Amino acid sequence: MNHSFNVDIATRLNSVEKAVLIENIAFWIIRNKANNKNFYDGEYWTYNSATAFSELFPYFKPSKIYKLLKSLESDGILKSGNYNKVAYDRTKWYTITDKSITKIYKIHFTNQQNGINQTVTPIPDINTNINTSIIKKEERFNFRKELLDFGFDENLINDWLDIRKKKKGSNSKSAFNIFVNRVKKSKYKPNQILETMVYKSWTSFEEDWIDNLQPKQNVKKSQDELLREKFSKMPSQLGL
Repeated sequence: MNHSFNVDIATRLNSVEKAVLIENIAFWIIRNKANNKNFYDGEYWTYNSATAFSELFPYFKPSKIYKLLKSLESDGILKSGNYNKVAYDRTKWYTITDKSITKIYKIHFTNQQNGINQTVTPIPDINTNINTSIIKKEERFNFRKELLDFGFDENLINDWLDIRKKKKGSNSKSAFNIFVNRVKKSKYKPNQILETMVYKSWTSFEEDWIDNLQPKQNVKKSQDELLREKFSKMPSQLGL
C-alpha cells in the first residue's frame, strides 16, 4: 500500500504526519460524498479509532495517532462527532472543517432536504496515490475468504461468522487485520483460538481471555509423593 500527502498542507501545518492523516480522512469523505453515505448535520463524515488508524499506518503507534488527531481538532482542522448506532460505541467520526483544506481536495458539502442529497458529485481527481483501484479492492474485500486463505478451518469460520452476524460484528478489512495480527502474536494455534471463540461466542479475541480459561495446575502433592519424600530423607536423618 502507498501512503502519500499534500505538500502544501504538510508545509502549512509543519507536519508530514498530520498531512498523511488528513489525506486518508479526505479520501474517505470524498468517497462517502460520492456514495451519499455518512451525511449528518450538513457534512460528510468518516470514522475510525486510533487503534484502527494504527493498523492502516503501522509506523504510527495508537498513542501517536490519538495525539495527532486531538491536535488537528484543537487547531480547527478537523471536527469530531458521534453518529454511532449504539450508545456505548465511542468510535469517533471526523470531518474536515478548514476551508483552505476542503478547497484543496474540492470537498464542497451540499444541502440536503428530507435526508436526500440533491447534488452528488463524483469523486474528483486528487493528487494522491490513493485511486479508484483501491476503492474497488475495498468493495471486493471478502472477510470469509481472507479467513480461509489464512488457514482457519471452514466449519469454524462458518460458525464464527454466524456469531458475528448475530452480534453485529464488523467484517471490514480493518477488523480482519486487527484480529489476524493478534492471532499471529498469540502462543495458541489459529484454529485453537477460533474454536474457543466459537465455543464462548466471542466476536473478538484477547490472548489473556484464553489464558483465564486454562485450568490451574494442582500443586498439591499426592500422599505417595509425600511418603516417598519422607522415607528418602530418613537415611540422612539416621546418620547412615
